[in-house]
Amino acid sequence: MPVMAKMPVKGDHVQVLAGSSLSIMAYVGTIEEIKDGLLCVKCEYSKIIGDDSIDKKPKQICVGIGQIISLQWVDENGAPV
Repeated sequence: MPVMAKMPVKGDHVQVLAGSSLSIMAYVGTIEEIKDGLLCVKCEYSKIIGDDSIDKKPKQICVGIGQIISLQWVDENGAPV
Protein backbone atom coordinates (compact mmCIF):
# COMPACT_ATOMS: atom_id res chain seq x y z
CA MET A 1 0.00 0.00 0.00
CA PRO A 2 1.49 3.38 -0.97
CA VAL A 3 2.26 5.87 1.77
CA MET A 4 0.77 9.31 1.31
CA ALA A 5 3.03 12.30 1.89
CA LYS A 6 1.91 14.62 4.66
CA MET A 7 2.00 18.38 4.19
CA PRO A 8 2.74 20.54 7.23
CA VAL A 9 -0.11 22.74 8.44
CA LYS A 10 -0.58 25.43 11.08
CA GLY A 11 -0.67 23.84 14.55
CA ASP A 12 1.62 20.89 13.73
CA HIS A 13 4.36 20.23 16.30
CA VAL A 14 7.60 19.76 14.34
CA GLN A 15 11.36 19.72 14.30
CA VAL A 16 12.86 21.74 11.45
CA LEU A 17 16.48 21.30 10.37
CA ALA A 18 17.65 24.40 8.56
CA GLY A 19 21.04 24.90 6.97
CA SER A 20 23.18 27.90 6.28
CA SER A 21 26.74 28.24 5.08
CA LEU A 22 28.01 28.09 8.67
CA SER A 23 25.82 25.61 10.54
CA ILE A 24 22.72 23.44 10.70
CA MET A 25 20.09 24.48 13.25
CA ALA A 26 17.36 22.33 14.77
CA TYR A 27 14.19 24.17 15.81
CA VAL A 28 11.38 22.44 17.73
CA GLY A 29 7.99 24.05 18.07
CA THR A 30 4.53 24.63 16.62
CA ILE A 31 3.93 25.89 13.09
CA GLU A 32 2.29 29.31 13.25
CA GLU A 33 2.20 30.21 9.56
CA ILE A 34 3.25 28.97 6.13
CA LYS A 35 3.23 31.54 3.32
CA ASP A 36 5.36 33.49 0.88
CA GLY A 37 8.11 30.86 0.96
CA LEU A 38 8.46 30.99 4.76
CA LEU A 39 7.70 28.46 7.48
CA CYS A 40 7.14 30.31 10.77
CA VAL A 41 7.43 28.37 14.03
CA LYS A 42 6.76 29.28 17.66
CA CYS A 43 10.03 27.73 18.75
CA GLU A 44 10.22 26.07 22.18
CA TYR A 45 13.93 25.33 21.90
CA SER A 46 16.71 25.24 19.34
CA LYS A 47 20.24 23.95 18.99
CA ILE A 48 23.15 23.96 16.60
CA ILE A 49 23.69 20.44 15.29
CA GLY A 50 27.03 19.16 16.63
CA ASP A 51 26.87 21.40 19.73
CA ASP A 52 25.73 20.04 23.09
CA SER A 53 24.08 23.25 24.27
CA ILE A 54 20.34 23.83 23.85
CA ASP A 55 18.76 27.28 23.70
CA LYS A 56 15.52 26.94 25.71
CA LYS A 57 14.41 30.55 25.25
CA PRO A 58 11.05 30.56 23.43
CA LYS A 59 11.13 32.60 20.24
CA GLN A 60 9.32 33.08 16.94
CA ILE A 61 11.41 32.04 13.93
CA CYS A 62 10.73 32.02 10.21
CA VAL A 63 12.79 29.82 7.92
CA GLY A 64 12.87 30.15 4.13
CA ILE A 65 11.78 26.93 2.47
CA GLY A 66 15.08 26.87 0.57
CA GLN A 67 16.95 26.49 3.88
CA ILE A 68 14.89 23.55 5.16
CA ILE A 69 16.85 20.30 5.11
CA SER A 70 14.16 18.23 6.82
CA LEU A 71 10.89 18.59 8.66
CA GLN A 72 9.81 15.92 11.14
CA TRP A 73 6.64 15.67 13.21
CA VAL A 74 7.50 15.26 16.90
CA ASP A 75 5.69 14.88 20.22
CA GLU A 76 5.89 17.35 23.13
CA ASN A 77 9.26 15.85 24.14
CA GLY A 78 10.77 16.20 20.67
CA ALA A 79 10.54 12.45 19.88
CA PRO A 80 9.43 11.51 16.35
CA VAL A 81 5.81 10.47 15.90
